[in-house]
Amino acid sequence: MATYSKPMLTTIRIPRQEIGKYAVKVLVDKIENGGTMPIRVNLPFELVIRESCKMPTLK
Repeated sequence: MATYSKPMLTTIRIPRQEIGKYAVKVLVDKIENGGTMPIRVNLPFELVIRESCKMPTLK
């Protein structure tokens, strides 16, 4: 959706499938073991630079 706006917005690309896998694991652990410990998961991401953060061109 960010590519359809003017200026095109800079965003991050995240591994949605991996996030889903971890969410299911956490949910199953909570259901089966009553897991209450907070967890932290670091996943890679990619910055997608578009027009919203580019330097304007001088004419």
